[in-house]
Amino acid sequence: MVTSQFFFPETSAVSSIIQQISVPFTFANIFQSLWCASFRPKYRGKYAFISAAMLTIIAYSLSKAHVIYASSPHAITKSQYCLLFLPLSLHYGWTTAATLVNWNGSVAKQDPAHISTPR
Repeated sequence: MVTSQFFFPETSAVSSIIQQISVPFTFANIFQSLWCASFRPKYRGKYAFISAAMLTIIAYSLSKAHVIYASSPHAITKSQYCLLFLPLSLHYGWTTAATLVNWNGSVAKQDPAHISTPR
């Protein structure tokens, strides 16, 4: 995604959009790498929330990228959207759903004595 801006003229609208989403997209990739590292055995059990936190940051970063290109739908063609931005939209949706599932799993793995519930 970041290198695709080299294939469009600098004055094109899609090039401007790609430049704007480069920072949140890069953050999403950094935290995706950290998310993969959070599946090491030492992060299981009571530390299961670490992978959920990484997924949360990935989804947040992709949401920032999504807002940028969704706010200017007429600036890009359908083929540019399908090639460049549809995969980001799908990944954003997947990480959002996976974040909720991961938080549920991490809470379920916690010791019940440490979770306060309303009485």
